Amino acid sequence: MKPLIQMVRRVLEHPLLPLALAVIAVLLCTPGLELGWVLDDYFLRAALTAPEALPEAARPPSQLFAWVGEHWTMAPGILPWWAADDQRIAFFRPLAGYSHWLDFKLWPESPRGMHVHSLAWRALAVIAAVLFFRRLAAPGAVWVAGLAGLIFALDDAHSIPAIWLSNRNSTLALCFSLLALLAYHRWRNEDSRRGSWGPAAWVAPVCLALALLSAEAAVACGAYLLSYALWLDRGPLKQRLLALAPCAGVGIAWLLIYRLLGYGATGSSAYIDPTSDPLRFLAVLAERAPILLAGQFGLPAPEAFIMLSQAAAQQAWRLGTGALVIFALLLTPLMRRSSQARFWAFGLLAAVVPSCAMYPGNRLLIFVSLGASGLLALFIADAWQTQRGRNTSWTWALRLLTIPLLLVHLAHNPRTTWATADNLSRLNTFLTGVADTLPADADVRDQQALIINAPSSYLTFYATTYLALKGQPIPTETSTLVASVFATRVHRPDARSLTVTPEGGFVMPAGTVPSPPPAPQSHFSFFLQTFDNVYYDGRPFTPGQSLDRRRIGVEIVRVTDDGRPETVTFRFDAELEDASWRWLQWQNGGYVAWRPPDVGETVTLPAYWPRDP
Repeated sequence: MKPLIQMVRRVLEHPLLPLALAVIAVLLCTPGLELGWVLDDYFLRAALTAPEALPEAARPPSQLFAWVGEHWTMAPGILPWWAADDQRIAFFRPLAGYSHWLDFKLWPESPRGMHVHSLAWRALAVIAAVLFFRRLAAPGAVWVAGLAGLIFALDDAHSIPAIWLSNRNSTLALCFSLLALLAYHRWRNEDSRRGSWGPAAWVAPVCLALALLSAEAAVACGAYLLSYALWLDRGPLKQRLLALAPCAGVGIAWLLIYRLLGYGATGSSAYIDPTSDPLRFLAVLAERAPILLAGQFGLPAPEAFIMLSQAAAQQAWRLGTGALVIFALLLTPLMRRSSQARFWAFGLLAAVVPSCAMYPGNRLLIFVSLGASGLLALFIADAWQTQRGRNTSWTWALRLLTIPLLLVHLAHNPRTTWATADNLSRLNTFLTGVADTLPADADVRDQQALIINAPSSYLTFYATTYLALKGQPIPTETSTLVASVFATRVHRPDARSLTVTPEGGFVMPAGTVPSPPPAPQSHFSFFLQTFDNVYYDGRPFTPGQSLDRRRIGVEIVRVTDDGRPETVTFRFDAELEDASWRWLQWQNGGYVAWRPPDVGETVTLPAYWPRDP
C-alpha cells in the first residue's frame, strides 16, 4: 500500500500536473466538438446574424443574454400568454457576448471552432485552479493540492459550461475569478515562495471586474475573497477586511450599473433576483441549497429533481440534507484543526447562495466545486495520514468513507462529463424534431400559428428561431393556448371565442398530476412542467381578469384553489376560420392541423399522459 501511495503522491506533486489535468479535462469534453448549435445557441446565432425571417432578433453583443423584457424579447409569441406583463429575464454579460461576437467574425459557419474556443477557456480554468490549490498548500502537502486539482478537473459541474456554447459565460467568469484569487493571494501573502507582488493589489479587482462582466455567477468569487480574509489572511480582522475594499468597490459598482441599466429577473419562478425579491429568494434558498450541495458531494444530481414528482423530490431533499448533516459532523474535527479547511468550507457554502437564484442544475455548481475540491482533498488526505492518538477503528471508518467519495469524483464524474454532449444532443433533437412539424408553406408568413394544446410551451420555445435560421418560412407569431399532457375540454361559444378547461388547470406546479391518479415518482412531463413555470411566478389570477395578447384577448373565467387559471376564454380579433389563423394540435409527437369546433359545440382533446410524450 505504501509504495502505491508514494507513487500517487509523486504524480500529484509533478510540476507539469496543471497542464496534464487541463489536457484531461479538455479530452473529456471532446464529444462536444460535434455538438453544433443547440437550445439557447439559436438565440445567440439569431442575435448576431439577424436572419431574414426574424430581423427583430438582432441585438448588440452587450445585450446578448437579455432574453425577456420590453424591447429585449427575442421573437414574437416566444412567451406563453400567462407570462406577467412586467416580466424581465435579462443578464448583463457583455464580455461573454463579445466572445460569441468574435466567434461569428472568425468562423461564422463553424460551431466546431466555437467549441474549441470554449474548451480553451476550460483548460485555462483548470490550470488556474491547480495553481491556486498549490499556492495555498502547506509545506509538504503539494500532493494534497494536486488531489484537489484532480477532483476539480474531473468534476462534471464544468461539463455543460464547457460544452454548451451559451453557457461559456460561466467558464469565463470562473477563469477571471481564479486569476483574481491568485492575484489577491499573491498580494496578501508576503511569505509566499515568490514574495509579495505589488501590482497584484490592482490586478485582483480588475480580474474580478472582468469576471462579473462575464456572468453573474462571479459573485461567488466574492465569497472566496471574504473567506480568505476571515481564515487565511493575517493581521487584525479590521485590517484584513479593509484589504477587501478595492474588490468590494468593484462589486458595488457592478451592481449599481447592473440595476441602472435595467438588468435582472422578475416574474419568474425559475430566476429569482435576490436584490429585487429578497424574501422570496430566502424562501427558495432553503429548498435549493441542500439540493445543490448534495449533488456536489455525490448524492442525487440536481437535474434529477425536475424529473421527480413533488413527493419524490421531497424524499430526495430529506435524504440529501440528512447526508449533508452527517458529512458536516465528520468534517468537524478537520475544521477545528485546519484554517484551510475552514476557508474552503466557508467559501463553498457562501458560493452556493447566488447559485440558488435559478432552478437547481449541475452547471450551477461550477464555483461551488472549487471549494468542494479543496475540502474533499483535505478530508481524504487527513483520513489516510497516520496520526498518533487517533482511534484506529474510527480511522479506518473514515478511510472506508473516502472510497465512495473517490469513486464518485474520480470515476463517475468523468463518465457523466463524457455523456453530457450526447444528452444535450438528444434533448435538442427532440425539440428541433417537434419544430420541424410546424407548417413550412409560404402562406404561413401571413398567418399566426395557434396551438390549441401541447405538452408544454417549451416545445415551441426555440422553434421560431430555429426555423428562421434554416431559412424556412415562419408564422408572424406562434402561440400555445394550452400547455398540458392531460385532457382538455374546448367549447366554442361564438364565432370568435373558445372557452378552454385543461384537466388540473393551467400552469400546473412541477411534479404534479390531477388527483386522482397518484403521480409516478419520475416522468419527463414533470420536466416540461418545470419549464412552463419558468414564465409564471405564482402570482394568483382572479376570475374576470383580462389579458391583452395582441390579436388575442384572454379572460380568466375560473381559477384553482392556488390561484392558477382553471377555465379561460380566448377571444380572437377575427373568426376562427379566418385565413390569418393556422390551427394546430399535438398528436403523435408533433403538430398536425386542427379544425375548431362549430359554434355551440364542445370537444375534448385526449390526454397524452402517461404514454406521450
